[in-house]
Amino acid sequence: MINPRLKQFMHELNFDNVAIPETKQAQPSQTAATPLNIPASINKSDYIIMPNAPNTIISNYELFKQDKLNWENSHYKLAENGLWMPNAELFMPYFLKLKEASEGRITLQYADNNPVPLDKAKDLWKYLTTDFNTGVWTWLDDKFVEINGNLYLEAEHRVVIDNNGNKTLKANKSNPLEQCIMNDCFVEPSFNKQGLATTESNEQDYIRGKNIKFWYPRKDSVARFYANSYGAILLCVRYPSDSNEGLGVFACAKIN
Repeated sequence: MINPRLKQFMHELNFDNVAIPETKQAQPSQTAATPLNIPASINKSDYIIMPNAPNTIISNYELFKQDKLNWENSHYKLAENGLWMPNAELFMPYFLKLKEASEGRITLQYADNNPVPLDKAKDLWKYLTTDFNTGVWTWLDDKFVEINGNLYLEAEHRVVIDNNGNKTLKANKSNPLEQCIMNDCFVEPSFNKQGLATTESNEQDYIRGKNIKFWYPRKDSVARFYANSYGAILLCVRYPSDSNEGLGVFACAKIN
């Protein structure tokens, strides 16, 4: 099997002509492996405590936006810095909490325990829902695979190292896809436990804060979230090998 990290990066596809990757069966590892454990060295004012996961912090903005990293290499780059990629299960509730913070209904805290000012929360919310400051563009740690004819969601990928020093990416969570919207449409900001949309919006034009565009999961695709002048989009149809300048990744870490 060819290591996907050695494949040539694919050019970013137009969203009006999305190609769906072919199914490939993952081969089980035959060598014992242990998680790569590197302490994170961060500036705590650059990270926010996730109110939906109080022992987890997330970076204010994406990392590695100029590195043109694909989904897998983003995981490796994060792991080298003691960090990891959020999945939709974490990111979409954070998205909703950030909306509340931008409206002054809650106050978020930085990892140094200082409050996130209201004007900063408003800017972060605008960044996640418009083309403000170019708009967000991040990978999410969700991969959709077919097992025995059923779609599964693999998440919580972590870099592991085997006895020979080889590093690989391992999913620590693999569950059947929960019920979610299975057509491409604008959806209400309500999500299942896996962070996927459950309710189609009555409005099929973008209304900031009221709906987002959802591209439903296809097999062997991965998720990303982005925003531009057309709206906020949760996209579950991209190749893991895609890369593009400006496509980065939010970073997460655990705190005590």
